[in-house]
Amino acid sequence: MQLVQLMIPADAAHDTVEVLGEIGLLQFKDLNVDKSAFQRTYANQVRRCDELARKLRFFREQIDKAGLPITSRSILESSNVTLDELESLLEQLEREMVEMNANHDRMQRAHAELAELSLLLDCAGDLCFLVLWASSSPTSSPPISCFPLFSFSPHFSLHVRHLRHPQYEPKIGRLGSIAGLISRERLGGFERLLFRATRGNNYFRSMPVGLVLDPATGEAVDKVVFVVFFAGERARVKIGKICEAFGANRYPLPEEPNRQRAMAAEVGGRLTEMKTTLDVGDLQRTRLIQRVASDIDSWTCLVRREKAIYHTLNKCNVDVTRKVLVAEAWVPSLARPRVQEALRAVADSANQVGAILQPLATHENPPTYFKTNKLTSSPLWTRTALRVTGR
Repeated sequence: MQLVQLMIPADAAHDTVEVLGEIGLLQFKDLNVDKSAFQRTYANQVRRCDELARKLRFFREQIDKAGLPITSRSILESSNVTLDELESLLEQLEREMVEMNANHDRMQRAHAELAELSLLLDCAGDLCFLVLWASSSPTSSPPISCFPLFSFSPHFSLHVRHLRHPQYEPKIGRLGSIAGLISRERLGGFERLLFRATRGNNYFRSMPVGLVLDPATGEAVDKVVFVVFFAGERARVKIGKICEAFGANRYPLPEEPNRQRAMAAEVGGRLTEMKTTLDVGDLQRTRLIQRVASDIDSWTCLVRREKAIYHTLNKCNVDVTRKVLVAEAWVPSLARPRVQEALRAVADSANQVGAILQPLATHENPPTYFKTNKLTSSPLWTRTALRVTGR
């Protein structure tokens, strides 16, 4: 191993280090140990590569979330793009992806809210009809089949006979109601707190509906439809605050059956339209992700390569005129002609003065260098050698 000094023109510094990196026979010394990462010459370029790497990680997360395979292609097969072109392309693609994700989340939330409202209209509509019948015409008797929500209650028939009693007179002219959906695991505490807050002056009924997509989290949650009947504005305020504290989703529930049926039909139509819109948006998003997945490996390799080049350039000293970079590196003695040939090729392609390579006298211990072949360069051989040497 021999220590050499490189005098590299600033205009050709990037191409020179790139060619030397492809050879892989130089180990550069850091001549700016006293400087932090932010004080170095090419700190802005390194931050630029870090930003591109962040965008690529974002796209890789979207690909993994969509469950799409990543097409592995070599750099020669992929489209040749420069770092500037890749930066503008990723900025545009990220803007489109973020906008699509925001629209999808917003529409998914609206679709989940409409689905909960549809469940509420299907399950809790009979409760309002029961209270209206009890408060308006106590002498009439609706059939038991009108109230599927009460079919599981053993005291329902007793309750109906009590309401049908001729001496029954409703003491409340008009009842208020709050309806919605709540997680099944919170139902017990929710019902107890309602009883205590209103001192028992409420009528609470609930019915499980199974797994429902929660609008807030987007996850499937085991939920229950509930309806609370009460009297007075103070009770409405209390019950509303309790619903907010327990994370219950409240929805408007008309009292008249005709309005409920009209509202259910309208909600069903809106659900169908929103489902179609969501499918179209998912198709466009999938196409964008597939476009990125075909080139993300080559783009990642390009960004890592450029970042490694600028990290190497940050190890060089810049002269006073800022036109020449001074670097020191260890190189195998037998590889010097190959390195000089690569430097001449860079100078000929750029039509300018090439880098100057000259040896330096030093008493430092050189780094270890083992010349490998096709067999000894394999990872299996390296692990075996480390195991034999005890490292």
